[in-house]
Amino acid sequence: MNNHNRWTDEKLSEFYEEFKQHRVEEKDKWDEILKAVRENAECTRRNSEAIAESNHKTEGMITAWETYQSGVRIASGFGKIAEWIKSLSIYAFIIAWITGHIKIGGGG
Repeated sequence: MNNHNRWTDEKLSEFYEEFKQHRVEEKDKWDEILKAVRENAECTRRNSEAIAESNHKTEGMITAWETYQSGVRIASGFGKIAEWIKSLSIYAFIIAWITGHIKIGGGG
């Protein structure tokens, strides 16, 4: 028989004990990983709920801001119209002054 490939009972028992210890260590490691994954999932869930609540709370402020921006655009439009009307009135005043002070035509 070829004895160099055979394991002794003592060596097999040693390997078995090492395997059992390795199995315990791996189980503990995976239990810790599972615990971390569960905690991470719970934190993600709470974070999502907080974001949804924050969005709901700020919805009124966003609506108010959009309304304000619309008002600013409308006021800006009225301001531009007022400037345009003012420029027309200046031109009308100049034309009225010219036609009132200068006689056009030879009616003399």
